Parts: sequence; structure tokens; C-alpha cells
Amino acid sequence: MANYEVMGAKPAALITHGVAKEYNIIGLSANEFLQKHFERQGPSLVVSTDFELPRVCKQRMAVEPRVAGNTKPLVPLFTKASDCVYTSCYCEENVWKLCQDVATKHASELQHCHVAFISNSRRSVPLWRQRAGKDEDKLVVWDYHAILIYAPDERAVVYDLDSALPFPTHFWKYATETFRSDEALRPEFHRRFRLVPASLYLQHFASNRQHMKREDGTWIKTPPDYPPISTPTCKDNLDSFINMDPGTGLGSVMSLKQLVNRFYRPNVNTPAPPSPQPQATPT
Repeated sequence: MANYEVMGAKPAALITHGVAKEYNIIGLSANEFLQKHFERQGPSLVVSTDFELPRVCKQRMAVEPRVAGNTKPLVPLFTKASDCVYTSCYCEENVWKLCQDVATKHASELQHCHVAFISNSRRSVPLWRQRAGKDEDKLVVWDYHAILIYAPDERAVVYDLDSALPFPTHFWKYATETFRSDEALRPEFHRRFRLVPASLYLQHFASNRQHMKREDGTWIKTPPDYPPISTPTCKDNLDSFINMDPGTGLGSVMSLKQLVNRFYRPNVNTPAPPSPQPQATPT
């Protein structure tokens, strides 16, 4: 997973599969940066700076009243983000580790978990509220990203270790603040989503991490300190999860609108998972 990084007064570097290109983006806003980059790369990414809620969601909010739903608190799958295994720019492995933790500590909840890969044919997907973002909107353009969605009933929350939003965040809040709207972007930069059941992801995902190596064999980003994830029959299939061609790979490929239709239920209230209670220290 590679991104545009803004490092103070230094040039930003876009590193995707070992190819680095530098851009002087000193003092630019997020939209100015995107405009500058895509003027060099091709058609402008940004059509409009008027980012609105997805139309389907606004229509639902207008016609469907919010009523009391399931008031039972969601199971807190993780204590806090800092306790989770995390390596910057290895989101596909971070989310695999999250799935592994659920399988170990909350096995009955794994069936309600989904891994969502986010990418497109150009492998350029803008996401807001990302910790790697440097401007006020915390915008990052990833080549791909991966998150965990937990939906035990009509409610859903998102666990994203790269997000500046709370861990977890209710799906509606996450979608509107992170994805905003494809209607504000040119079609070639619309986000696509590969949704895979967490149990299948645990069984089949494999990565040899070669996508994070330069031609000379050095690392673009330091890899995790544990061995590469593999299966008895596969050493690497990461591209099959990033690929957004329908009818290929595991799970299903969908648009932002379809993802929202799948997980957003405006007629329910979603109590947040309870905060873990501090434990007394043995003396």
C-alpha cells in the first residue's frame, strides 16, 4: 500500500510498486495537490470541491425516520488500536491480523466480519481522514487500502488502523467522512470495493511482500517483523484482492453505492461498543 506523503517543506513522493516520482506540493491544499498531480499524470481527479453525502443516503434519510433498533451494545472486538498488530503501508496484513485476533478471541463473531479492499483499475483511490494525511482533511491517495467491517446484525462498524477516526467508527460516519462521494470525482477515480468474508480471507490470503521492494531489492517500507503470510498452496495472491474486475477472485466487487446499500441502515440506532474497563493491577 503506497501513498502520497507530505513531509513538511520537503517534496512529496508517490511510490507505487517501486516507482518513485517527486512533486513539489509545498503549501498546497489537498485539492490543489490533487489538481497539480493529475495535471502531470492525466485528467484531473477533482471535478468539484463540493463533497456531499452519497445521493442514495440522502434519499434514505429524507424518507425513512430513525427508530429505535437493537439496543444491545456491540461486542468490542479489540480493546484499543494501539494493542493491535500494525505496520505502516501493510494494510492487507494489518487487517489479516485483526481477523486472526477475532478468530482467536471472539470466534463466534468472525462470521459477521468482512474484509473490504478499496482500489480501482488505475490504483488511485482518494480517502479522507487518514492518519498519513498532512492537511486538515487528512487526504491520502492510496493505490489500495483494506479495512475490517463488523456487522453482526443491522448495525455495522469499521475498524481501520490507518484512520484518524475513532477505532471503531460506525459505518455511516466512516463512509461519509472517508469516502465522501464518487459524484465529486471523475469516473476513472471512483472507488471500487472487494468484499470478502473474514473467514475466507484468513484461509486464502498470502503475500510475499515483493510489491514493497525496489528493483535493487531494498524495501520501500520496512516490512512487519513476523514471517510473510502464506498458505500451504500459495505464497502470494495480493493482486487478486486488489483487482476490481467483477467475477474474479474471492468475494464480490461493488461500487460505493452498493457498499452503502449493504451496510447502512438508517432506521436503527447503533450503540457504540463499550469502552474496556480498567483492570486492577495485582499487588
